[in-house]
Amino acid sequence: MNMQGGFLKSFELFRTIDMVLLANIMMHLQPLHVEQGAIIYRRGDKADEMFFLVSGRVDYFLEHYRVVYKTMTAGSYFGDFEIIFKCIRKHTVRAKVDSNILTLHKDVNVAKTTQRRHTGR
Repeated sequence: MNMQGGFLKSFELFRTIDMVLLANIMMHLQPLHVEQGAIIYRRGDKADEMFFLVSGRVDYFLEHYRVVYKTMTAGSYFGDFEIIFKCIRKHTVRAKVDSNILTLHKDVNVAKTTQRRHTGR
């Protein structure tokens, strides 16, 4: 994985972000490997992270009905809605295949870290 920023530019969310900010975001990403069938989060869980799908596929899944209603592929991100709106998880997400994900915790204040880095404060 190219950790020079070019890799993150493959995610639509990061395509227009400047490289300094992108470098700060990269410092806070945590790798997560999930095996096929593993639940990444369940509907009703507290939302602490958003997820960037590096490789593999994940499904939005209605557990009660055992129905998949949306599949995300590499280059997609998910879990952002609940972070933005500060609510519990609205969906259950599970790995359709073995998948590699990068997580970003909701408490990371990337803008503040970037400012500190440039001003020394």
